Amino acid sequence: MVTARRPLTAEQVEAAERLRGLWDKHRRATGMSQEQAALALGWSQQSAVSQYLNGKIPLNIEATAKFARLLGVTVADIFPSAGKLVTEGLDQNVSAGPAIRGTVPLLSWVQAGPFTSADDPCDVAECDRVATTAPVRQRTFALRVENTSMSPDFPPGTVLIVEPDLDPRVGDYVIVANGAAEATFKQLVRDGDDWMLRPINPQFPVKPMPEHGRIVGVVVAAERKLR
Repeated sequence: MVTARRPLTAEQVEAAERLRGLWDKHRRATGMSQEQAALALGWSQQSAVSQYLNGKIPLNIEATAKFARLLGVTVADIFPSAGKLVTEGLDQNVSAGPAIRGTVPLLSWVQAGPFTSADDPCDVAECDRVATTAPVRQRTFALRVENTSMSPDFPPGTVLIVEPDLDPRVGDYVIVANGAAEATFKQLVRDGDDWMLRPINPQFPVKPMPEHGRIVGVVVAAERKLR
């Protein structure tokens, strides 16, 4: 027998309305779609986002905390009567993490090689997109670490958020291309008057900047999925 879904309480309806208002503000600021939000929230389908926003299903512990993190607000901003959620298992001490600022295209290292700051990453190829907590500009893109030269700080699988529109400084982590070749990821250092590329893993050598090398962009964030 199918049990009829209980109607939302007045508090739950108001929470859904607050959530929808916060979402609309975030969407206008970032251009994020509900499909992208579902990806950032860890849900496989956009329909869950729509149902919460439209008050079709009541907000619970997990959904409220996830939305708060996505939108960069507190749980109380969405559901002021926190006691209602506590009775359903929500810990009031849960705090929102960094806000998701948007999504950026995930390029391959081969695509990043010929990339220039005049390019629009979306025109380079049809790419997957990843969510990030870093500020997103027009040409911001992502790369996924594939080797161990920057381990243990940046192990394989780490997603790097790269900003082409920043001027590199000594000590920055940068993406460097040698002509049209595949790009590489290293720390930019100085040895006297010479620019050098330093790996973190001591098993890899420090190398000078290639004669025709150029810095594609500065790494502004590194995001790693643990599970």
